[in-house]
Amino acid sequence: MRQTLFFIPDKLGSLEVFGFGWLLIVWMLISACMVFRVLRRPHGRSEVTSLLPMVVIVALAIVFLIPRIQQEIPLGFATFPSVNAERGLPIRGYGVMLLLAVLAAVGIAVRRSQQAGLNPDTIFGLGFTVIISGIVGARLFFITQYWELIRGDTLFQTLGNMVSVVNGGLVVYGSLIGAAVGFLFYCYRHRLHPLALGDLIAPSLALGLAIGRIGCLLNGCCFGGPCQIDYPWAVTFPAESPPYVHQKSAGLLHGLELRQDPNGRVVISRWDPPQAGDQVEPAVGESILKINGIEIQDLPHASAVLERVGPDLMVTFSDGREVSWSIEELPPRSLPVHPTQIYSAVNATFLFLVTMAYFPFRQRHGQVIALLLSLYAITRFLLELIRTDELAFAAQMTISQNVSVWIGIGMVILWVYIMRQPKMLDAS
Repeated sequence: MRQTLFFIPDKLGSLEVFGFGWLLIVWMLISACMVFRVLRRPHGRSEVTSLLPMVVIVALAIVFLIPRIQQEIPLGFATFPSVNAERGLPIRGYGVMLLLAVLAAVGIAVRRSQQAGLNPDTIFGLGFTVIISGIVGARLFFITQYWELIRGDTLFQTLGNMVSVVNGGLVVYGSLIGAAVGFLFYCYRHRLHPLALGDLIAPSLALGLAIGRIGCLLNGCCFGGPCQIDYPWAVTFPAESPPYVHQKSAGLLHGLELRQDPNGRVVISRWDPPQAGDQVEPAVGESILKINGIEIQDLPHASAVLERVGPDLMVTFSDGREVSWSIEELPPRSLPVHPTQIYSAVNATFLFLVTMAYFPFRQRHGQVIALLLSLYAITRFLLELIRTDELAFAAQMTISQNVSVWIGIGMVILWVYIMRQPKMLDAS
């Protein structure tokens, strides 16, 4: 895990890097080159019109957004370029891998479009539309799923939490839904066949997902549940990381685990304190009233209390019994967990290879994209069985498992529709 790779200093020489500084100058030069290149084509003026919104959005982000997210540079962190600076823009591992995922996905799609005789500019325009709509969808999905974490004490704080993605906060299913909306809008506007174009970009989606999941590993999100320490692929995360905080708030670092029963009571689901002495061990399923003297209202409240406790813990049960113990000190790293980020990356790489291999053998438009989404719905449902970063949503399944079920139903309908269409004259 490495959330921050390095910092870009806020100044180079006497001129600011961000705001009205070096970065804006570079972006204006790049934009001028892009506009000049587009104007040389037939109907270039109309294409420039569609290019200008992107130029303006990026420029506004450089001037107003980036200066607001600069931070103090902690000791031991490198800067690029290597200069002495107190403040700078943190370059997150999650963001870098997300950028690499976009570049790889668009690059593969452009090459495949050229082989299919399609204008690469179509892919660039589609890529911009899908990326923006995908990020918006991914963030909205995250906000909906983790609203209790997003909601602040004030409206201003809540709005700030909603737009803050510096530490992750993007959900794959949300990005797929948002990207699908942008994709269909782009196809409608440019009169493109959505199923044929979907087949073309299906491998790119899988490749982008594979690279993006490495960013999840660097960020520490999308983590798995505890596993045996002797598993050669088991990983641990440092203190303050999402897996560590999750295990601490669940009580795992103190040797217990809580859950909420259908009656709303907070009960013991696992009991294995390292040093509980000769005290009588409670039965699994026994409800608790207090933790370190604080009365527990519900499971989220219990998790919040556990997140703040130190090595000493005292649990008061419903019959008045008190059991206390100490773990001497909190561990510096989390318990070993399944590296579900790597599992997901391997799975997405497999889907990339499958869709690439299947593409020449398709007989009808839509078969490749339908195959990708069908397989992903199945594998994502299974991966959720060993992930612990999502709570039960409906039918004791996580929200991603519920979405997987609905996507699976949608794919059945899509497959029926595709197989009723006439075969392609030339599937190669």
